[in-house]
Amino acid sequence: PQAMGKVSRRGDESAKEEKLKRQEHRMRSRGQLARTFRKAAIVLVIGAALSFAVQVYSGVIAEVKVLKTANEMKEAFFGGRSWLIQCIDDKGVYPVHEITKKTAGLLAAESKAKVGALVCDEKMPSGNTFWKRFNLKRRSLNQDTPLLFLAANGDPPKPVAAKHSQNSKKLAEYVLTQSKSVVHKLKSDSDLRTHCLRRRFCVMLVSAGEYYPPSWLMDKVVSRFRSARFVSVDSDKYRLSLESEVSLTKLATVPDGSPHMMVLAPRRGKKTGKVKGVGVTLHSEKFDANDVTVFLESVLKQGDKTKQLQLSLVPSLRIRRGREPGSVPKQTQPKPQKARSPPPPPPPSHEPDGRHHIRAEELQDETFTTFTKDDDDEEETDDGGDDDIVVSDEVYED
Repeated sequence: PQAMGKVSRRGDESAKEEKLKRQEHRMRSRGQLARTFRKAAIVLVIGAALSFAVQVYSGVIAEVKVLKTANEMKEAFFGGRSWLIQCIDDKGVYPVHEITKKTAGLLAAESKAKVGALVCDEKMPSGNTFWKRFNLKRRSLNQDTPLLFLAANGDPPKPVAAKHSQNSKKLAEYVLTQSKSVVHKLKSDSDLRTHCLRRRFCVMLVSAGEYYPPSWLMDKVVSRFRSARFVSVDSDKYRLSLESEVSLTKLATVPDGSPHMMVLAPRRGKKTGKVKGVGVTLHSEKFDANDVTVFLESVLKQGDKTKQLQLSLVPSLRIRRGREPGSVPKQTQPKPQKARSPPPPPPPSHEPDGRHHIRAEELQDETFTTFTKDDDDEEETDDGGDDDIVVSDEVYED
């Protein structure tokens, strides 16, 4: 019995060892399988990413949205973001061009512009066709070259020249170039009308001297509020007619050297559409990315008018009269004086025989001496009259 017990115990131990070995083998197999799955997943993700990148940059993947609803058209034409629009027809004869599709893929990688298509001959929700709504000359569609228009930075759509649409790379570069954020410098009354009075909103930066916008303003503010036009005014050189109304001095700066910022909202007559006045909202907080963004968000997007000044005048921009800062005053040169012309000699007397005679009492020395200006004589001015009379030196003899 003891021997049988020992054999039984050995059998149990060997069975347990076998069981443990099988469990370890299964664990190792599961671990290897999990590691294999992880490696395969990583490879698949990397491969998909590389495939997507290759497809995007080669122009294979492209989403060209056909604009149909009022909201879609409002976003494309008035949202401020850059949109490349291709005109198509409703019968499928002139579909979205291959160049447009590849350009859409390139721009999708940049995430700075969108591409859409529009049946330009159909009436929009406003009741007008694309041509009439934006006052554009109707053009014929072409299967070889796409008919393209670019709406960027809140501006009306403008035609894209054929030289820019020869291939997708050139077209994408053109769209990105035209879509860059810009702060326009106002230098004339015409600039003020173009960039401010013809737009719904205009964000004006008034500074003493030429203004150079910081990078945070361009990247975080101007690029975000594309529906408004950003402009700058050098108050050393130019005078705004709004200065007295909004308490801007000639050196319009705040203590830290930042410019004065204000939002102009032109008011137009309902019948004529002409500007009759402006609403002005001044920014009075700290000039940094946070406060400026909050200010423009409330005024431009939420329509806050609690701090808006209503002015009945139409703004104008003029060059400041007088010496510009740093310029040297002009040296005034004295005007050269003309020599006074002597009076003509007395006319000769005519005798009955017709010969010219000069009486003895008229033949005096001073008749032929040089005339000089006395100190008591008054200075003559050229009044633009007749030419000076020249006295002859001829001597009359009896």
